[in-house]
Amino acid sequence: MRSRLEEKLECPEGFSSYKEIVEWLKQEWNVEVKYKTVYRLVRYQLQAKLKIPRPVLSLMLT
Repeated sequence: MRSRLEEKLECPEGFSSYKEIVEWLKQEWNVEVKYKTVYRLVRYQLQAKLKIPRPVLSLMLT
């Protein structure tokens, strides 16, 4: 499961949010994983980043 997630994170389309990863895990593997667990795994253990960054607040205000 972890290796499949790593492959998916490396794809150009990747994931746009951690919630999307949670939903993908539920659909693909029928496993419920908490958001916090997914975040820690992706961000700190896999050291991956999402493909679509969230907008920066300072850019939105200008």
